[in-house]
Amino acid sequence: MGDALTRKVIIFGENKIVWGSEQGEHILSKGTYEFEFSFDSLKSSLPASFEHEFGHIRYSIEANLSRPWGHDGNAEVLVSVVPTVQSLTNQTQQKPKASQYRKKGCNCCFSRSIELGLILTNESSLVNFPGSKCVVRVNIYNKTNKIVKKASLEFEEVTRFISSNGHKKETKRTISTFVVPCPVMSYENETVAIDISSVFDSTLLSITGTACTREYVLRLVSENKESTELVIYCLPEN
Repeated sequence: MGDALTRKVIIFGENKIVWGSEQGEHILSKGTYEFEFSFDSLKSSLPASFEHEFGHIRYSIEANLSRPWGHDGNAEVLVSVVPTVQSLTNQTQQKPKASQYRKKGCNCCFSRSIELGLILTNESSLVNFPGSKCVVRVNIYNKTNKIVKKASLEFEEVTRFISSNGHKKETKRTISTFVVPCPVMSYENETVAIDISSVFDSTLLSITGTACTREYVLRLVSENKESTELVIYCLPEN
């Protein structure tokens, strides 16, 4: 086994005094008190909360009570930071809602290939939440003299992590697999709509950042391992 490397980096921090001041004496009589506060300088570009076997990003709020002649009191709570709909929408503006694969080769090979296509229907979006309606149109154009007997639509979670020393790690998890109706006969073009809305739940969270990313990939795979894919973005709530 290799050596484990642990390193902590603070990417954001802010302190606020919610009662009293740094100078002078302040007396707080016996009782229960509530103090409102907010962090106005939170940046929308902060990376999302992230938990992984290779590392994590965590945000917390810590309260401290300073007492001159006694033990200081403190309390801490973890909070989650998730991407906003607008931030993901901005990223997906340049992302295609369709993909197509055609087996590589010379021009004569193109006429004897299997073409695969994925396209989101008009009512579907690249950014999805639990309960989102998402229908993908699958196209298989069989230009060969063989029958395509099997194809599947796979929904996969791909997490990538870059450590402080530049090492890259990647893990993949298949969340769901949909069977594409087959066969597709020789020299025929078949198109079918598949509803994948059931895959979206509150555990799915797309993450974008320099140190870690998490993507959800929709991949169409034929029996001969030809494939094409689309990246779908997920948020736990709208």
